[in-house]
Amino acid sequence: MKIMLNYTPKMHLKYLLIMLIISNNAAFGQTFDIQGHRGCRGLLPENTIEAMLHAIDLGVTTLELDVVISGDKQVVVSHEPFLSSEICLDKEGNEINPDNEKTFNLYQMNYNDIKQCDCGSKIHERFPNQTKLKTYKPLLTELIDKVEAYVDKKYPNKTLFYNIETKCTPQTDDVFHPKPDEFVDLLMDIIQQKGIAQRVFIQSFDVRSLQYLHQKHPQIKTVLLVENEDSLSKNLKTLGYLPHTYSPYYPLVTPQMVKYLHKKGVKIVPWTVNEPTDMQKLIALNIDGLISDYPNRYFDLLQNNNTNSAPKLDINVVCSNKNGNTFSIETQNNQPLIVFDSPAGYGKATIEVKNVEQAIRCIWNFDKLEGFSIYLNPNQSISFFEYEGKMEKTIKNDNPNNENQLLQNISIEIVKNNNASKRKNDYVLHLPKEFLTKFATFDVQWIDYYR
Repeated sequence: MKIMLNYTPKMHLKYLLIMLIISNNAAFGQTFDIQGHRGCRGLLPENTIEAMLHAIDLGVTTLELDVVISGDKQVVVSHEPFLSSEICLDKEGNEINPDNEKTFNLYQMNYNDIKQCDCGSKIHERFPNQTKLKTYKPLLTELIDKVEAYVDKKYPNKTLFYNIETKCTPQTDDVFHPKPDEFVDLLMDIIQQKGIAQRVFIQSFDVRSLQYLHQKHPQIKTVLLVENEDSLSKNLKTLGYLPHTYSPYYPLVTPQMVKYLHKKGVKIVPWTVNEPTDMQKLIALNIDGLISDYPNRYFDLLQNNNTNSAPKLDINVVCSNKNGNTFSIETQNNQPLIVFDSPAGYGKATIEVKNVEQAIRCIWNFDKLEGFSIYLNPNQSISFFEYEGKMEKTIKNDNPNNENQLLQNISIEIVKNNNASKRKNDYVLHLPKEFLTKFATFDVQWIDYYR
């Protein structure tokens, strides 16, 4: 039995949106992780239930939010550990003076008092188009309950993730929040109680909370937030271990940073990216996701790219399903990606491409790749063998006229996989545009060393 799939530009947007909006993969298994910053702060009051639900409707894969601790040890969804004069009114509905806003210390207030303060009606100077409504800072428990119920009812096939930031610093321990261990314990009690640990990322600028979390709850995925100009290696050394995700302020992102992190098996999701031009530039660097006050702009960008500049690429894949081999064609950063699932560890597929305007990639998940070959015709082939963590390549070419360089440009990248449910490595085959233009049809064959 053979499986055939045609990939055309008209399918591009529909497929990508399905992958983004109705994704049911493991954490960060999405093609691209679009996170709604504080829900969708550019559109609705930040860190409110209303903003979270609207972000879900927009299609985000992850809700980004902040938590603080109240005087009665409740975990409250809030960016500041006090009532910010920029967004909140006091219990009587009065303006809060910026000079004394920190006297409204949430760590010194019971949650019942916090809830009475309106943090949604005031005009936000930096987000003038934000829809205003009278609302409050919710408990994390309430937010999770309402979000989960909303998704179950409206998007039953969607898997939603949470990216939760611990708002703490060494300078404000026991003043605006408890010490990191108590802070994390209070947060983790809720995450475990609600049964969402597999869909949660904990992020922080404060490495102490991440270090404590990594030690006590190593199964939780951690995210290092960065806004300093220290080197990447210094920031990772300060943390003391490799986090699941490195999340820098977006102007700090460089191609070298992305490449280094991916080689280490670390995702990179910059914050806070609001302008479509910046989104495009970062996506071109192969980032794994982005955090935005305006997630709607990301989806608008997808629509525009599909309408105006979608790659005119047709792909046929013929893959025998013997031994359970299957495949899917995805899109990552507007580049086609053929994902092969090979449970038995060996298989063969024929790939045919037309109207090539860009490179494509193929990916397999193995423990160790023993052999991999591309057969172009009876007289031309490329073979790879893994030796000491590197891919050695052998080229057979009886027609070398101007083709040696094309074949030399074919490469396989080994990416360590941190997902415990998968095998050790992702093997990514890079097929440049020039190669695909010359060789429109070819066979690929693979075998896993341990299978």
